Amino acid sequence: MLKVLVLDDDRDNCLTLEHIVRYAGYDVCSACDSGPFLQLVTNWQPDVLIVDLLLGDTDGISVLATLEQLKVKPAVVVVSGASPRLLEAASRSAIGHGFTVLGTLAKPFNPDALRQLLLKQKPNQPLADAPAQPKPKTLTLDMLQRAFAEQAFYVAYQPKIECRTTTLTGFEALCRLHLADIGEVSPEQFIPLCEQHGLINQLTRCVIDNALPWFATFLQSHRQLASLSNIANVRLAINISALSFEQPDIFDYLTEQCHNWQLTPSSIILELTETSAMADVVRSLDILTRLRLQGFHLSIDDFGTGFSSVLQLVRLPFSELKIDRHFVSSAADSKESRLVISSIIDMAHALGLTVTAEGIEDRRTLSFLQKKHCDTAQGFYIARPLAPDQIDDWVNQHQDDKELARLKALRALDILDSAPEERFDRIIRLAQRIVQVPACSFSLMDQHRIWYKSKIGMPLNEIARKGSLCELAITHDGSYCINDTLLHPDTCRNSMVVSAPFVRFYAGHVIAAPNGVVIGSLCFIDFTPRQLSVSQQQALTDLAAMVEEELTTNQRNSLDPLTKFKNRTGFDKRAQSLIKLSQRQQLPLQLVNIKLCFASMELADSFNLFHDRALKDVSQLIKKAFSGADLIARIEDNSFNVLFLAQDDSLLSMAIASFHGLMTNRAGSKNTTANMQYTLSELHYPQGELMSLQQLYLHLDLNTVSDKPQQTSGALC
Repeated sequence: MLKVLVLDDDRDNCLTLEHIVRYAGYDVCSACDSGPFLQLVTNWQPDVLIVDLLLGDTDGISVLATLEQLKVKPAVVVVSGASPRLLEAASRSAIGHGFTVLGTLAKPFNPDALRQLLLKQKPNQPLADAPAQPKPKTLTLDMLQRAFAEQAFYVAYQPKIECRTTTLTGFEALCRLHLADIGEVSPEQFIPLCEQHGLINQLTRCVIDNALPWFATFLQSHRQLASLSNIANVRLAINISALSFEQPDIFDYLTEQCHNWQLTPSSIILELTETSAMADVVRSLDILTRLRLQGFHLSIDDFGTGFSSVLQLVRLPFSELKIDRHFVSSAADSKESRLVISSIIDMAHALGLTVTAEGIEDRRTLSFLQKKHCDTAQGFYIARPLAPDQIDDWVNQHQDDKELARLKALRALDILDSAPEERFDRIIRLAQRIVQVPACSFSLMDQHRIWYKSKIGMPLNEIARKGSLCELAITHDGSYCINDTLLHPDTCRNSMVVSAPFVRFYAGHVIAAPNGVVIGSLCFIDFTPRQLSVSQQQALTDLAAMVEEELTTNQRNSLDPLTKFKNRTGFDKRAQSLIKLSQRQQLPLQLVNIKLCFASMELADSFNLFHDRALKDVSQLIKKAFSGADLIARIEDNSFNVLFLAQDDSLLSMAIASFHGLMTNRAGSKNTTANMQYTLSELHYPQGELMSLQQLYLHLDLNTVSDKPQQTSGALC
């Protein structure tokens, strides 16, 4: 039976804890001060200690420190009414003293929470029962020199993936050492010894000599097999000690070997360890700047652990930042670690740096990093360091797993083979209008086909996936543009290019599901070569974001159930995107507001009988008259907003005239709504003059007709 010992200076708390533990089926004792408690630990040998931090004669940390020399160490549960940060610090302190911490409990706590923690410890199986491990042999300088002579060092490669899409982005080369007489030697032993005896550059040469030939072969084989479409963006990371800056010839050697193996410097990332040890900052700045000018990427490793890290980050020309594994590995359970990670990512992105998180050990941590827009990730959850002959198997398995996850995310959206939806059709019409192409689509990539959820200028509803331009687009992060498909190596032999429909221009932007998995693309096609302007490229990104916004939006919360238009919440969200697009593209924006008015008292008395039916009928007329609008919403009970972007004034005038005609015909044919009148207001914003959604509502209030309801229109330019 599990034996639990409680330490709390409050006798009532001790009795309460005893009751909870005993009721859970465990043996329990308690003490109110440290003397009897320490004696019970020695004589009774409990399996679990429940320790309160705030004690009368001492504190819980001091008590645990006293027990540090125990051969048999019980597991610990830390309890306190102190702040969560203090509890977490106490937990780390207990771990530092060699205890296994089952968890922390903030007072007052739920008894079930304590029982759940106790379930983590197996009864009657103390850690001391494990056989004693032989003490590892200490690596000596003679052993290290023999390792170099016998070429005992080798390199393992840990994959790195892009957080959002889980696409392979590269590998980190990790040096390893195996000696016949002592077995595997930890890098924590041989790297400091190499630095201490001036052998660190010799070690780095070993890594370069092993890693660059392998990496060159890996890239070449996967280019030929076309198994990794983003192979041009796959990079190899090599660790560089700060002490190497005292003998910078290692960087000349690296450049020479890159040339020998036909590797561009841009395919190599140099990870700098212990940057705080750089004594000569000017010398380091000179070397690092030259490396960046050559094209090498520079990463500051273990960021967040040194006092000088931020200073080095600002001073030196880094292109990447790696968050220290301590924060990443504890992110799932530590609010403080999550806050630190979020701050680091925001700061790095503000400085134009990419961010890599290392030490990812579970799905929760990867999901958190995806939500925080971390760029790349590595860790045991993704892959352990692999031998060269294991890499291809991992890549193939990862590709299979990624495809299964992609198909699962696509199925979960439940939009394949579904009816046309205005929410997507309006975006596609707008996209075609802004980019001015003959064909545009929102396409979904199924297992063996490309299916068009929304399209203009494409005669088929689906095409084969293999060899399609969409399949090519989704393998690239963000936008992918080919100005002339006949001149581009990726497409010059494509069947859609050399035969009907003879595509000569293609642009696409990946569309991701809410969990970040790419499921399709927003595609633009032309039958003559062309080039997108900078503003059109930005529009492509903004329009793709609108499509993704629709995929993530809860339709129940954003749609009016009566009219099936967007409600006020849905209108505000989409209108903000359209306003931003109007400003960036310098495009005119037009708003029509329609208010229905029930003027008859007799009508008002029976309002509940016909109100909903009248609104539904009028909403159909609005939909018919303003079919070319980019957004229609019921923003209040009897008020509708219709928004146009980049439309001719003549089209808007025709739509308003059509609505007036439809309402006149309706009033003449249906006596039940003869007393229903309406007001119509127009707002015009030429070339992106509207700055905010709040400004739009202010102008709408100013333009509202407050007199007797009538058919009217006005304009605010």
